[in-house]
Amino acid sequence: SLMDMRNYLFSRQCRQLMLSKKPAEVAARSVSFLHNTAQELEILEVTEIVEGSLDSWVVLACLEVVNTCDPRSSEDPGLTRHTAALWALARQKLLRLGAVCGLMPGERGPSSDQLHNVISLTGCLPDAEDLEGKPSPCRRLKESLTSNAAFQKNYLEMCEIAISSFKYIGRVRSARLVGRDLATFYIKMGQHGQAASFLVEALKTFQQEKWLQLGLETMLDLAM
Repeated sequence: SLMDMRNYLFSRQCRQLMLSKKPAEVAARSVSFLHNTAQELEILEVTEIVEGSLDSWVVLACLEVVNTCDPRSSEDPGLTRHTAALWALARQKLLRLGAVCGLMPGERGPSSDQLHNVISLTGCLPDAEDLEGKPSPCRRLKESLTSNAAFQKNYLEMCEIAISSFKYIGRVRSARLVGRDLATFYIKMGQHGQAASFLVEALKTFQQEKWLQLGLETMLDLAM
């Protein structure tokens, strides 16, 4: 299939880049590869896929790349700039999976159709061994799709990593946008105190940058 061929070619390209000790290049190319492939599938009108399967593929790809290109084991200061974008993309797609599978806070539970989606998605995920005491990306995604607690834990963790990574490289605006989404999630969880702190930080940045629409929306979220 198109996806199989694209994955194969990209994996060989990444292999050569890692042998050349260029993890930052792998992370940088991964971001555009994921976006471009998703757009191509939409252009080609590939619709005969399980709902959420493309989001699952993106989450897995992001986690595999950031695990391989661990910023802490690299001397390249530019690597975090690209892994931050991967973490942000992964948490965005995981949130969509949560909606598809009925795992969002405040919901009574997944419907029969949503349970069928969960079974279809997890059944397609390969088994992979954990590395260095950490759960493999496949296991992490499986747990997220079958447990509300695991889904919330992983989503919150991905958001926090994305925010801290963006702050580290000086992209405060991006960090605030992720923080605003995180605040919305905390509100659904009923943790309004946690949400307020992120909303206040976001509001300050939006007002300084004169993002009037975002500023007004954030003030409304704080008032509620």
